[in-house]
Amino acid sequence: MKKHTLLQRLLPLAMLAAMLLSAVPAAAAFRDTAGHWAEKTLDEWQDEGLIDGYGDGSFQPNGTVTRAEFIKLVNRTLGFTAESGIFFSDVTERDWFHAEVAKAVTAGYAQGSGGLFHPNQPVTRAEAATMLTRAAGLAANEERADAFADAASIPTWARGSVGAAAEAGYMTGYPNGAFGALAFGIGTSEVEHVMAT
Repeated sequence: MKKHTLLQRLLPLAMLAAMLLSAVPAAAAFRDTAGHWAEKTLDEWQDEGLIDGYGDGSFQPNGTVTRAEFIKLVNRTLGFTAESGIFFSDVTERDWFHAEVAKAVTAGYAQGSGGLFHPNQPVTRAEAATMLTRAAGLAANEERADAFADAASIPTWARGSVGAAAEAGYMTGYPNGAFGALAFGIGTSEVEHVMAT
């Protein structure tokens, strides 16, 4: 499967599902995904080593995703493994996400602000669009961002990325036509779009 297609499938689930800090053996199915709309895909991704679960065997598929969890998924999906030194006061070498942050920063798709990375904050849709656009090497597309009903509320720093992610099919808007740049989830129409891809 092409990385582009896999990335299109991964983003919506990444935005819906909380990833785990400690690995669950690949042979064990998550205890809380049976009957979930994404059960089959989650099982496949677990078998491929793209996602982990919590130490108690759960995956928590409807939880929020932190910035650290999101970059872990992007790193695994796109195969980013190179690491260089990072200097964020909220990321230490003993944190489970230290290597993931180093990979994301080295790959050039993630960055912090004011000496902080904010690894435990939920990733917003604007942040996700920006990181995906950078990771995939997409050109900014502000014109496409203007098509959303809430275009005026998309932060200036994310406009081109939101448009690029939408144009590439990585992200769509909500049924009311809004993008919801500062929200933490995705809309039903996006789930349907991705599952049909």
